[in-house]
Amino acid sequence: MKHSMRIFITLSLLLIISSLLYLMIGSYRLSISDLGRIFINQGTHLEQFVVFNLRLPRLIIVIASGTALSVSGSIIQSVTGNDLADPGIIGINAGAGLGVTLFFLQFGFTASSFAFLLPIVAFGSGLLTAAIIFLLSNQKHQGINPSKMILIGIGFSMAFSGLMVILISSADRSNVAFIASWLSGNIWGGNWRYVNVITPLIVGAFIVTYRLSNTINVIQLGSDTATGLGVTLKKMHIILLMLATLLASLAVSVVGNIAFLGLVAPHIAKQLIGRKNQVSLPMTALIGSLTLVIADLLAKNLIEPNGIPTGIVISIIGAPYFIYLLIKQTNPV
Repeated sequence: MKHSMRIFITLSLLLIISSLLYLMIGSYRLSISDLGRIFINQGTHLEQFVVFNLRLPRLIIVIASGTALSVSGSIIQSVTGNDLADPGIIGINAGAGLGVTLFFLQFGFTASSFAFLLPIVAFGSGLLTAAIIFLLSNQKHQGINPSKMILIGIGFSMAFSGLMVILISSADRSNVAFIASWLSGNIWGGNWRYVNVITPLIVGAFIVTYRLSNTINVIQLGSDTATGLGVTLKKMHIILLMLATLLASLAVSVVGNIAFLGLVAPHIAKQLIGRKNQVSLPMTALIGSLTLVIADLLAKNLIEPNGIPTGIVISIIGAPYFIYLLIKQTNPV
């Protein structure tokens, strides 16, 4: 327990430091003393606008989305018993993003109306995609086949990405930028309206997931053991997969197609402190948030003036790790 607490405190401090750097670094640089003045309402109008209207809401969205994607990945890995599962890899992210994009192209939106419809559209399309994938990968009397699910999910993800390209080619030029940004994992929902709608839903879904952490522990022991201990597997699988889909869909709706975070964060957390979900779920959320904050900080400032999409930075980190895990599972020591 002391070991876990030390790691948790260390990562929390790193998140705080990263968040301060996030608020300070950009085309308009601020010092730590400037931040202090701004937070006691003594900054200039420009300084307060930069922090409170531009950087702080985006930071909150990044932290919430990092939590959502990583916890979603942890749930899917526990339910399927496959450490290579991830909402991006198995196609849930692409399904949610496709729904949002189709809605955007069909109806257009204003910031005031779309923010409230956003989680509904994202969750509905993500849930439909997840249901199809899980149905196709389900085997009679054996439940979900993890390897089959990943292959089907990758197929869906590629198909939806191809459909996105078709949509780009047929869309008005003014709408192309949105779809291209989503495909590359560009964070676009960084304003207070999206914070007010998305963040409470992510927090609520995380709390519900955490309250089910003991049940998830039992499910990880295997279907026979879980059934013997009184867990109604079919019902719990549906509940947990809906929570995973909700978390991933909410994040995707504001940060775009960011893959691998739901794969990497749960793995690192379990390597550091073990598989007990009462401890690993908060650690996973913390690692996911920290990773996405650092990735977005780098993405915004590596190349001036517009930076690069955050999804590219995450992929540079996550893709080699995915290959390493794939090789490790194929050739266990």
